[in-house]
Amino acid sequence: MQHLPNVGYSVQQMLIDALTKAAATQPPQFADQLLPLVASGDAATRTAVMKILLGMPSSSEMVKRYVAVNDVESLTADFSRKVWQKITILDVAGFSTGSDG
Repeated sequence: MQHLPNVGYSVQQMLIDALTKAAATQPPQFADQLLPLVASGDAATRTAVMKILLGMPSSSEMVKRYVAVNDVESLTADFSRKVWQKITILDVAGFSTGSDG
């Protein structure tokens, strides 16, 4: 999936169709491998993943998994932002944030 943006449109569609058919017979855990790609910076990858996920039999399970992944990403991004805020405050206040040995 990560190489999807590097191939032509017809190859992309062929891969998406094949993965969508394969996903229809997979357990919901198959989606766990695809959900992080929804956050991809590439629009073609996000669209492809959504098409594959929508082709899976249990749409309510997919929504629950998407929300769970989204919640974890939000929590980690918020935590990271708070850590950097604290480091910036320490730098501005004149405290060293590196190890001087």
